[in-house]
Amino acid sequence: MQDKEMMKLFESGLRKSEILLMIWKMWLKSVLGVVSKRGGFKSILKRFGCMFKEGVDLHKIGSEIQNIATDISTLRSSLETYNIRPARESGAGGVSFEHEMQQRLRRTYSHIVERDVVGLEDSVKELAMHLVRSGDGHRVVSIWGMGGLGKTTLAKRVYHDKEVRQHFDCFAWVCISQRCQVRDVWEEILVKVSAVQRTEIAQTRDGEIAKKLHLVQQESGCLVVLDDIWSIETWESLKAAFPLCAETKSRILLTTRNEEVSLHSDRNGFLFQPRSLNDDEVGNS
Repeated sequence: MQDKEMMKLFESGLRKSEILLMIWKMWLKSVLGVVSKRGGFKSILKRFGCMFKEGVDLHKIGSEIQNIATDISTLRSSLETYNIRPARESGAGGVSFEHEMQQRLRRTYSHIVERDVVGLEDSVKELAMHLVRSGDGHRVVSIWGMGGLGKTTLAKRVYHDKEVRQHFDCFAWVCISQRCQVRDVWEEILVKVSAVQRTEIAQTRDGEIAKKLHLVQQESGCLVVLDDIWSIETWESLKAAFPLCAETKSRILLTTRNEEVSLHSDRNGFLFQPRSLNDDEVGNS
């Protein structure tokens, strides 16, 4: 079953079950209302005279609710296969199913490199130079520009550049996007740049994770790519894990649509804005 079909079935199932439960509650309320009114014994008997038929209907409703509950349980199990959580109330700080699906579709992966884009060689060379060059004070190299400009594509080329791979000791690529889960980002980076296992991290407090990640980058030459940072607030929530003021070989390469994020992340950092590619530079895949 495709993800979109799964999402539609899940959401429609929830709506249907909510309606049936509402009908059940309304029926109970109506019965209690008759008993509490001063309509006398005759009124109560008349009301309960209809209960047999309603009871049959409610039995059908109850069976339908049970069937829907079973379907939802099956859907939940299937969704767990995709590592997707069901919808929750947004007011309680939850992430909706639909939004999480969008986040997953936006996620980027370092090993998937677009081969049909040309004309990036000079840009890759310039960015690589600022990452590997020592003594210039750069801790953060930023690629910024509007959506669709090719920031992530360029960052991948730099990430896999031969000179860059030879210069750094360890590498980590993390897609941030709009909803940043700070601990998840730190964990993912720490696992990639160190020998720490996820089972060990699970028992570690957030502050200790940030401290370990900071120390690893300070002692080794790590290149960490933070792809698609949307806001200054997101950067502020992440930066405690990075040795921005220490003498280190490690560097951060980030992509963002917001120039303010680039300016704020490192006062001495290098900002790069890709130019728009023309039709001749983008081939057909």
